Amino acid sequence: MKRLINFIYIICFAQTLFAQSSDTLFLDDCYNKAVKNYPLYEQKDLYKSASKLRLKNYSTNYLPTLDFNAQATYQSDVPGIEMPMMNISKVSKDQYRASIDLKQVIYDGGLTSSLKKIEKADFDVLENQLDVELYKLKEKVNNIYFYVLLLQENEKLLNTKINEIKERQKNVESSVKNGVLLESNIDVLEAALLKTNQQLIDVRAGEKAAFLMLQDYIKQPIDEKSILVLPKIEIDFNDSINRPENKLFDNQINKIDLTSKLISKKRNPKLIGFGQLGYGRPGLNMLSDDFDTYYIFGAKVSWNIWDWKNTGRQKDELSIQKNIINTQKQTFDNNINIVLDKEKCEIEKFEDLIETDKEIIKLRTKILKRSASKLENGVITSSDYLVDLNAETQSKINLKTHKIRLVQSKINYLTIKGN
Repeated sequence: MKRLINFIYIICFAQTLFAQSSDTLFLDDCYNKAVKNYPLYEQKDLYKSASKLRLKNYSTNYLPTLDFNAQATYQSDVPGIEMPMMNISKVSKDQYRASIDLKQVIYDGGLTSSLKKIEKADFDVLENQLDVELYKLKEKVNNIYFYVLLLQENEKLLNTKINEIKERQKNVESSVKNGVLLESNIDVLEAALLKTNQQLIDVRAGEKAAFLMLQDYIKQPIDEKSILVLPKIEIDFNDSINRPENKLFDNQINKIDLTSKLISKKRNPKLIGFGQLGYGRPGLNMLSDDFDTYYIFGAKVSWNIWDWKNTGRQKDELSIQKNIINTQKQTFDNNINIVLDKEKCEIEKFEDLIETDKEIIKLRTKILKRSASKLENGVITSSDYLVDLNAETQSKINLKTHKIRLVQSKINYLTIKGN
């Protein structure tokens, strides 16, 4: 019996843990799920597959190629030799030839190697461009996530305010019965209660809409009672910028450098082996009019020794493109640093506001306690008490808001920096 009880206890404990984990959301998990479920994410595998196919094609450049060729021709005239005492027949004017041509690249001046390097660089650029697009999701997820956190804290404080008003209603009703307060004070509290309930409805509607938006990004059902965990963030302002855009600029420059080398290698000497096995009329003996087999084997060197400075102009164009990218990179870094400075000021601002909020709440709590006592003794009206209650509630909302905004600013800082 004891074992059974222990087993049931373990099952219940496991279910509790599962329920807690399934109803708890972390910002990092939302990032990862949003990225992996975004339609563009699938392009990574597609880019990789296409790149592998192109690399395989480049690898075949050093494999021999076989071509089959056949032709039939009719000529208006054919060569002939007329010599005394010799009878050499002319070749037929209709001629036929079929051959298998073999071509083998022995040395291509490093062209294939350069093409492979450019292909890898091109894949890196495409992947970086995709990373840049996916990185933009972080900002969207940040905004929704912290918006929900703010609304959830507002909901808690509004519920606390509602309970406070209900508690105060009981005391006021007692004071009205004893003739200490007028009955209108009850109506004022009731109106305040209805107004607070309206605010609560508005907050919950905002939570529901935000949860639906977040659900669309992470592709996971989210319960409206789910708990969003406020991240604990430590910032090192000296960390270097590590944005995907920086990698994109670097890889674009690398691709230009590799392309410039490829242009030079296109003019390098190339050594090619070739062969031909054929059958036709005539064969290699042009004086024979019989069908015959033949073969040819050899090697040739090709070298573009003069291209009218086309290579130089292409390299100059690539150099201009490289300078453009360097300018874009510098502009991007400057803009990032400007935004980082602004976000750093926001962090310092919220840190200062939080300290002030704590002092304000202490004072507002004291004032509210005195107002509650005065209300029970008939010294002030419900309207006067509600002014102090609203002020205290708003001071608490400000503290919670500033705490969440501080963490959000830190997250924004890290997101902008790429860490």
